[in-house]
Amino acid sequence: MKHILSLTLAAFTLAACTQDELAEQGTALPEGKYPITFSAVQVAEAEPQTRVSENADGTGSVWTEGDKMEIHFNEEFGDFENFDITLTVDANGNVITQSPQLYWPNTGNYTYDGMYSNIAGESTTGNTVSFGDQSQGLAYVLLTSGSANCHSGNITLTFHHALNKVRVKLEGEKADDVASVSVKNYTSVNIFSTFVQGGTEGYIKMHKVTSGDETYWEANVAAVAGTYPAQIQDFRLFRSDGTYVDCKLNAPIDPNSIEGGKMFTVTINVKSAVVPDDAQDITTATGDINDSGNYVVNGSLGQTINITGGNPHIYLDEATVSVSDGHAISVTGNANATIHVVGDNNMINAGSSFDGYAGIYVTGGSSVTITGNGGGDQLTVIGGGSGAAIGGYFDPLTNTTYSCGDITINNLTLYAYANFNFGGWSPGIGASGNGVSGASYGSIKITSALVYARSYGNDYTGAPAIGAFSGVPNITITDSEIHAQRGGSQDIAVGDYIGRGGDTPFDEYPGGAIQCGSGSITSSTIYCETYDWLEKSVTSDKTVVYNENGVGTEQQ
Repeated sequence: MKHILSLTLAAFTLAACTQDELAEQGTALPEGKYPITFSAVQVAEAEPQTRVSENADGTGSVWTEGDKMEIHFNEEFGDFENFDITLTVDANGNVITQSPQLYWPNTGNYTYDGMYSNIAGESTTGNTVSFGDQSQGLAYVLLTSGSANCHSGNITLTFHHALNKVRVKLEGEKADDVASVSVKNYTSVNIFSTFVQGGTEGYIKMHKVTSGDETYWEANVAAVAGTYPAQIQDFRLFRSDGTYVDCKLNAPIDPNSIEGGKMFTVTINVKSAVVPDDAQDITTATGDINDSGNYVVNGSLGQTINITGGNPHIYLDEATVSVSDGHAISVTGNANATIHVVGDNNMINAGSSFDGYAGIYVTGGSSVTITGNGGGDQLTVIGGGSGAAIGGYFDPLTNTTYSCGDITINNLTLYAYANFNFGGWSPGIGASGNGVSGASYGSIKITSALVYARSYGNDYTGAPAIGAFSGVPNITITDSEIHAQRGGSQDIAVGDYIGRGGDTPFDEYPGGAIQCGSGSITSSTIYCETYDWLEKSVTSDKTVVYNENGVGTEQQ
């Protein structure tokens, strides 16, 4: 947020009456002898920020010759009551006309307020200003108030902007396909002497402007509008055919913290449409998924997504799937599921139940592909008790280790964290175990991704960050950055960073390796780290960089 448009308008000069003259004649002044004359509207700042035509970079504004403002005197003024004077200025802020000519009737104190609006026909306070369509130019409302009398000499008017500017910058591959932008706020406000109050809420058509090499969409919107504040959060992007896409800020701009005269810049990444039009919303009534259809999750879902067959595509669009008991997503029945990650605020959480559960469970014979459109798409997956974040799980009640199918991860940022385990040891990505019985495991492939994987372990048994507890799966990593955090405690961890688990009471395997089975690691960096489950801290152990031929070099 940038604070802009705060402006001070030094205003008009009086034909001042001297103290000697006032002493001679008392409080009343001769009619027509002491005119109030307005000489200039000056700008205190070096950069004009007064009104109304935008300056070069759009962060301020300047006067235009012919601009008019109205000064309203609130007390009875001589023979008049609630008298108004209209000023007209030139491009330099000099007053070129004033109407009518007014004279000080006495030495009393008079309060005034003033208002400027560039919307035709809206030049007085107490009116409703409508500005739902600003596509041809921005709407402005400026207010001032104060007091003066014959002793005041030069009277200074301090105008302030009653509206704020919202500026939208479009980025991304589809930014040029946007024909117009609208922002949701008040399309009209009621103007009072010292504030504006929201009237009708709706979408305001924004004005397209170019500053240097940059293009923006802008609109002026209501600030704190009396008792009816409107959050700045919702935007609408229109295509040339009139269809549109709605988008919402992750967190709204709080109207209770907004004063007039500020600018808020919002950047929107316009990407290719990711969620198909035929995607079905997953709700509590969806039931098991066993087809090859498209499904989407928006917002929060508190139940397991059960995929029991087929080749479905699940779109997580800024979604949270969180359960207290069970897998958050379960892939069984030889299903081949694809989970599409859309946006940077997606969460899968199996909770921390005593029973073993995975965040995303993939049983043997099934597969899951988790994919995004780039590093801006982000997913966090938390495993349950004795379950991997993504993969298999161990059930401490039945002492059973459940196998893990194939896992593919592409083109996103992924946080895959195992949870505290009860009698078993789980990787961030892969197959769990308990040190006695093993289970089958599938392959793991990671391409063009940033991955933070964390396993569970203590000072004598632990799973790898990526891999399987009881053996080494075929692991292929390409063009990726991996933060492999093997779990341990008391500065001791016995699992691999990537590969298999360690269990010193049984096989005395100390862990600490990077193993891929018949797979490979190319053009990637592996950050080998240890996570202490007692201290809840991460220690960097080493970094290994792999070239395009799969040769790894440990960095000093």
